[in-house]
Amino acid sequence: MNTRENFDDHEFIDTVQAFSGGQKILNRYRLDRVLGQGGMGIVWLARDEELDRHVALKFLPTIVVNDRASLNDLKRETKRSLELTHPNIVRTYDFVQDKTLAGISMEYVDGDTLRNRRIDQPNHVFEPAQLDEWMRQLCAGLDYAHREASIVHRDLKPANLMVNGKGQLRIADFGISRSLVDSVSQISAQRGTSGTLVYMSPQQLCGDTASSSDDIYALGATLYELLTSRPPFYSGDIPGQVHGRVAPPLSERRASLGIQGGPIPQTWEETVAACLAKEPGKRPQSAGEVAARLGLSPATAGFSSTPGTVSSLENAETLAGVSLPPIPAREQATAQLSPFDLYQPPTVPVAPVAPVVPPPLPVPRKPAMAIIAAAAVVIILLVGVAWYFGDPGRQPTDGALPQMHESTAADHGSPDERPQAPVPEAHGSMFVKTEPSGATIKVGDAPPGESPAPLKDLKPGKYVVEISKEGYDPVSIEVAVQANQIADPGVVKLQRSTGALHLVSTPAALVYEVRSKANPLQSFRGTTPLDAPEIPAGDYEITVTRDGWPAQKQHITVQRQQPQNTLFEFIGGGVTITSQPIGAKVMVGEKELGVTPLQLADLPPGDVEYVLQLAGYSAAIVQGTIESGGAAAFSAKLSKVPARVIAKRSPTKSKRSSDGESSGSSKTGEILRGIFGGGGPRFIPRRPF
Repeated sequence: MNTRENFDDHEFIDTVQAFSGGQKILNRYRLDRVLGQGGMGIVWLARDEELDRHVALKFLPTIVVNDRASLNDLKRETKRSLELTHPNIVRTYDFVQDKTLAGISMEYVDGDTLRNRRIDQPNHVFEPAQLDEWMRQLCAGLDYAHREASIVHRDLKPANLMVNGKGQLRIADFGISRSLVDSVSQISAQRGTSGTLVYMSPQQLCGDTASSSDDIYALGATLYELLTSRPPFYSGDIPGQVHGRVAPPLSERRASLGIQGGPIPQTWEETVAACLAKEPGKRPQSAGEVAARLGLSPATAGFSSTPGTVSSLENAETLAGVSLPPIPAREQATAQLSPFDLYQPPTVPVAPVAPVVPPPLPVPRKPAMAIIAAAAVVIILLVGVAWYFGDPGRQPTDGALPQMHESTAADHGSPDERPQAPVPEAHGSMFVKTEPSGATIKVGDAPPGESPAPLKDLKPGKYVVEISKEGYDPVSIEVAVQANQIADPGVVKLQRSTGALHLVSTPAALVYEVRSKANPLQSFRGTTPLDAPEIPAGDYEITVTRDGWPAQKQHITVQRQQPQNTLFEFIGGGVTITSQPIGAKVMVGEKELGVTPLQLADLPPGDVEYVLQLAGYSAAIVQGTIESGGAAAFSAKLSKVPARVIAKRSPTKSKRSSDGESSGSSKTGEILRGIFGGGGPRFIPRRPF
């Protein structure tokens, strides 16, 4: 990994343990410094003290470390990556873990990415000549991975192409990066696809099984960005453009961005356009073919054969892993061809021969012998045909040759009468996009899809497309599909379904809050009554409050083009409170409500409790339940407090009179004398303990 690794393509989801430089982990690795960090973890430069070498340690997010299934998937992908041993691919060393962390040990590359190198160029773009050698090496590494290891990168982009201090290109994160993103997306229930959006092929965008053609598309998108500073599609509805639009030529994109530079060779224009073809069959079928179309020699690209004379058909088919169409024997025997000339075999004029097709001849092992043998066969056939048809006196005999002519004519008739092979019916497709996305797309009897939805293998004609999404008005559009074309009706903007909400309360002028259940952050408030003629359809929670009363809540559903009437009633009850004797104060806590007899109205329903207080009488408590619209009656008979209790509770302050006797309430004195006798109260001194 490099010192400026970029993680900008993925949102930061989780973190790993905090490390510090010089720390030793896993009893093996001595950490040096951070090379990069982002949503998929953090990468440290470390020293492998057992093997005495620098490595790049990519630590995995905690969310993955704690998920055994994800760890098993990454271990399996790491094991596959160990099979990649190519000078243009970053080596994977090991999967390391303990109870608290997990990571992948990889080769350390002392260089930078092509993404960062591009920024350092004039006009922030490369010229084709600057990319020649790196593209040779890139195609060599891809071709090796696809052919020898059957591994698809799935996330090829400039940020994963690194150049070391010696100028050698290395492909990083072969399969591992995308497996990590897939694991995080699966654990966190995020919708994701295995790739970076702007470099993804239409098939990868749809979630099809990954194939080498996806990497070929990403290779074209990578070249496009390196030469123009932007990917083919980089703003707006990217999935829709990937499916339905053709990227402008490289020179045209440069001009639109005001980039000055040298001319783009036509071979580069055509090759990049071919890589970006919508259908996999129209793209180059291997990375080696991409190199050949660009006119790059495979000599330094690590291809499996050296350029020069094609010595055998087997060697021609294994050059750089390029899949070649079968080459007729007469073309194999032509003059010496370079490996990439095989993509456009030279036409060798040959005189027409009789319908007799000789058995295929073995391919000679030496070029000179192949040429001689092919020439001899052609000469013999030409002489024989001339002799046979040139003798006007010759009559047909019972030989095989005349019989073959007679049989052929009799069996097949004239060219116009021969049965023709059925021509497969041409089909088209359409790509339906909506705003917002996630709408259900239905076309005829085909299974419904979800927008953005590619619909393939449609017969030419007009189709009615039905679009529906909860909370939005349904839409029907007509789309015409033509053979071998992608119909794009553009972005269908859905309108929110609306209904009416009428909210009243008893009494009026109460505070309400209406909150969307689909998005609880969306709400609005006011005082009753509420008259909303157009409110988005959906489920809502309405809360109405009244001072001193419990809040009331209702859950309602506003339906499309339907009124929703909602009533909140705060109907209280009444109570009559009486006492014997009358005149007692009615208290709730520290608050006095009045004196008995007392009538209270419009009280909140529920259990209540009142305290009745009257001087000279014991306090009494009355309690009960008030019902909505009901009338309750509470009554209490107060008990008189005894005189001695009154005296004890309310002593009278006295003053010493001039004759030495206390002055006070005469009545109190009489009571005390009656209790203790004429001598007054006697105080018995307390004995000491």
